[in-house]
Amino acid sequence: MKKSKADIEKEVLKTMQSLDGLEPAKTKPFFYTRLEAKLDKEQSQKRGVLAFLFEPQLALSAVALLLLITVNIVSVNTYLQSEEDTSTGTELTTGYDDYLMDVPVLYTENGE
Repeated sequence: MKKSKADIEKEVLKTMQSLDGLEPAKTKPFFYTRLEAKLDKEQSQKRGVLAFLFEPQLALSAVALLLLITVNIVSVNTYLQSEEDTSTGTELTTGYDDYLMDVPVLYTENGE
């Protein structure tokens, strides 16, 4: 059965009026302090073993380490490429002899 909107409003009003006579609950001294301590303790336990990974100092150190490794890899790769280029440099000059011209020598070693 579907209740009408008026019936629902009556029930809500009846429930709200029943709460009018209630007084606030009395608590022991330092209740909220102890409650906050318990909640903090539960939150710290929920972080678990990997909680240290999210510390700012560790994150900054990890970024610095990754940057250092990246720079190292790039520099080693560049060095190896340059070594490879210098070792193949002799192959590039093999056609050099084709461009040499025979230049007549105008003097001799005796000074004549």
